[in-house]
Amino acid sequence: MVKPTIRKFIFYGVMSSSLVLLGHFSYALASWHSDAKETNQILEEVQQNTVSLMPVSAQSVNIVPVGGLNAQPFLPVNFEKLLKQNEETVGWLRIGLVGIDMPIVQTTDNEFYLNHDFDKGPSSLGWVFASASSNMRNLGTNTVLYGHNLSNKRMFGSLKGLLTILEEKPDAGIIQLTTPSQQMVFKIVSIYATDEDDMLYVGNGTQLPWRESFVKHIREKNQVKSIDNHLITPLDQYLTLSTCYGPAGTTKRLAVHSQLVAVKDSSAAAV
Repeated sequence: MVKPTIRKFIFYGVMSSSLVLLGHFSYALASWHSDAKETNQILEEVQQNTVSLMPVSAQSVNIVPVGGLNAQPFLPVNFEKLLKQNEETVGWLRIGLVGIDMPIVQTTDNEFYLNHDFDKGPSSLGWVFASASSNMRNLGTNTVLYGHNLSNKRMFGSLKGLLTILEEKPDAGIIQLTTPSQQMVFKIVSIYATDEDDMLYVGNGTQLPWRESFVKHIREKNQVKSIDNHLITPLDQYLTLSTCYGPAGTTKRLAVHSQLVAVKDSSAAAV
């Protein structure tokens, strides 16, 4: 039989541990909300000062289908203020269908922007960034962008919505990417869940055999069957978006591949 003093000791020990865990959880939750508020403020500021003022909702409605008679929906961006705010800014990404509309950054350390925001301040939300191996001035076969899958749909938290949206609107999968030198339009050609050890989908080979393997891979893995990707070729250029797919700690990744369909020269002074 356990003595009363021992029972009390166990009780108070359990209570103390619970209070510590509760305090840690509360602190983490408060920090997350603080980071989310700061991120929203940064996004609102850069969107107002640097990009054409077409609302994201309107952009999603007025998408110009690839092959249409009208001009492609190029996105002018003024990079002057962005580069002053963060000299590692390499482009602006807009996916109107899921409300992504933000500057992207790049550094030599792929870990840095997993826990830092656009102002380089500590943030659990991180920021969307280009892989250190991607050449943002002269895009290669496969340019890769990473971002967290957040419950508030910031960063790449809304990407999974494309799995259902594009089942009904496969031609609306337009991604706009503008860099200081180019304005580009991509069309989504493949979306699927894969594992973190799938190195092919985030690779960037230059030789034809690798390119052929890459195209075959993204064709076969595509989960949105309404997407027509039979015209993609090993000679095309692709933009790949990658984020976690599932609960925290998952090894699953959501891959979104898009094909470059239109491009025009730009400049840092574009408005």
